[in-house]
Amino acid sequence: MGERYKLKIAVEDLNKSIKDFLMQIMEKNDIRNIILPVLVPSKNNVFPTFVKDKKLLEDARPVAPVFPVSTATMVSKITRMSPSPENILVFLKPCELRALLELTKFKQITLDNLILVSYDCMGAYKTEFYNEAISSGKDVDNDYAKNFLMTAKQDENVRDACKLCDGFYPQGFADIALGFIGNNDGVVVEANSDKGKKIIEELGLEKMDAKERDEKIEKVVKERNDSWAKVKEELKKEVTGIDALVTYFANCIDCHNCMGQCPICFCKECFWESPTFEFTPLNFLRWAEKKGAVKLPTDTIFFHLGRLSHMSTSCIACGLCSDACPKDIKVYELFHLVADDTQNAFDYKPGRDLEEEAPLVTFKEDELKEMG
Repeated sequence: MGERYKLKIAVEDLNKSIKDFLMQIMEKNDIRNIILPVLVPSKNNVFPTFVKDKKLLEDARPVAPVFPVSTATMVSKITRMSPSPENILVFLKPCELRALLELTKFKQITLDNLILVSYDCMGAYKTEFYNEAISSGKDVDNDYAKNFLMTAKQDENVRDACKLCDGFYPQGFADIALGFIGNNDGVVVEANSDKGKKIIEELGLEKMDAKERDEKIEKVVKERNDSWAKVKEELKKEVTGIDALVTYFANCIDCHNCMGQCPICFCKECFWESPTFEFTPLNFLRWAEKKGAVKLPTDTIFFHLGRLSHMSTSCIACGLCSDACPKDIKVYELFHLVADDTQNAFDYKPGRDLEEEAPLVTFKEDELKEMG
């Protein structure tokens, strides 16, 4: 836990308050680039945007409760080939921060010259819900934010993954973390690195201990863990056994949307997109002869099981897989269920520590002895 400071804000317009704070950081530290959520030209949605012209920050919505894509994936597209020659301030949700750490371990992101700022996430609505809300003229960002700041309670319409998320707050790695929970008259600003401390000290903020914040976070974490335990228990009954698993994914159309949106699925040469699955008529004739019938498309269960074996140890439970599914399959719940077990088996927590090696790229002779 780093040094903590108090930032006074206007609760009535949290987006503007946070945007002004970020711009203050940029001006005092000669940072000319920022990645943060900005309204699209049609004004009906918000997407991560790389901004260089500060005039275009007028439409920035830093804490908009919507999650169309992972900012970590976008940062990977920018820095995978080489580090940025200029400083870039990156504002991202805690789950995006965890994904960013995992992608850094897999050498998909270069952290040089990135200043990472994260915050207590209030949860996100599904894109369609958010789209309809702001299209109808509702100030959904600030209405939700005011309620969350007062109660630390989520809106009932947020995504299922957000309702069950126990990693809704930055857990130590962001250079600067903004805490909305546990400080009724402002925001707790936490500096978690030398870089972050230097930036914050230049702003002249008052130090604080924020003990109440820690207590409230602990309470919310317990509530969500209890909720997840109940969901997990029921889900295990629903998916135990191959027949149950086939039923669970019965409506899968093999579109691979879940894989495309997953921030942890980054392979450029993907097995599931390879010629391995390019078959001839003879293949289908033989399968039909042997089984009597072949469900089309083929290999849907194989796809999900294979993806689980590749990425579950680094799954950050963001829920984008379920959001991307056109058939409303609860992909997130199953992947989170399996990820819980695989991560516990390796005593690994994705996004916990940059120096902690990911199990997928680590070999140890003396492990998993219980498997024989």
